[in-house]
Amino acid sequence: MTPIFTAATAVTALMAASGAFADGVAYRSVSLSYFTDDSADLEAFLFEGAMDYQLGRFMLSAATTYYDDGDFDGRNFSGSVGYEILPGLTGYVHVTTLDSEMFEETIYGLGVDYIGEILGVALHYGQQDEADNEIYHLLGYVEFGPSTAYGSISRASDENFFFAGYEYAVDTLDVAIGTEWSEEGLDEGNTSVMGHYRFLDRYEIMAGLTSDNDVLLEEGYLDLGFGYALTEALTLEAAYTTTFGEDSPDMDLLTLALTFETGPHRARVVDRYTDFVRDTTTYTNKASGIDLYTPGMSFE
Repeated sequence: MTPIFTAATAVTALMAASGAFADGVAYRSVSLSYFTDDSADLEAFLFEGAMDYQLGRFMLSAATTYYDDGDFDGRNFSGSVGYEILPGLTGYVHVTTLDSEMFEETIYGLGVDYIGEILGVALHYGQQDEADNEIYHLLGYVEFGPSTAYGSISRASDENFFFAGYEYAVDTLDVAIGTEWSEEGLDEGNTSVMGHYRFLDRYEIMAGLTSDNDVLLEEGYLDLGFGYALTEALTLEAAYTTTFGEDSPDMDLLTLALTFETGPHRARVVDRYTDFVRDTTTYTNKASGIDLYTPGMSFE
């Protein structure tokens, strides 16, 4: 792990966890998750932290992830500095680093956000240092009443990828669906549905399904969870994940997570989009360390 990466990760975690610079904080979150699955001999920990800080026309954003399952560990850090050129229009530069036992990678890039009253659109470019690969994204969202539609077109490694999603959110209910596929067709992707029902102010029930498109509803993952709000910003969550279908591997994944969060959502369009994609998919992604690669490799 490089000294720069170590320092950046520590600073991000401390800024997100504490009240430092609280006057300009637009968003802040810290999450610690524990996973166990006896059928796969898995025991893993995941730490995530993120923060957006407004300083005049400047927006400073940072996020970090650390995963460890005993056999594999990995760290991800991403940061950006944006400047509001015109009302709603922000240009930014960004860097993402990934440090794991499998490989190391650094991505440099730039982008532009436009955020209006009901929509957000982003053009996002990244250059992978080690892989010498360019990544392009056009992504955004549109809000209409309690509904939000998401979409993206991405190009990486000379291949095109697509995503479409929809979320319906009111005080007591939040339902989201997302599907991703490649230029090879809809079968080369997966679809996820996740629902949250809140009751008695502090309690929440969660249920989700994730399935590959070529075996949609025949094989996949099922998630069931329960959440309790300790405070307005602090939530304790427990979840159980299993599989269905004849060819699916056995799974009895238990997840326990403690999350601190303030602010409605991330400031940049690309971060808000990435959070929607991650929150829609199965807990298995986090438990296996896949989420380490998502912010840095796919969406950054």
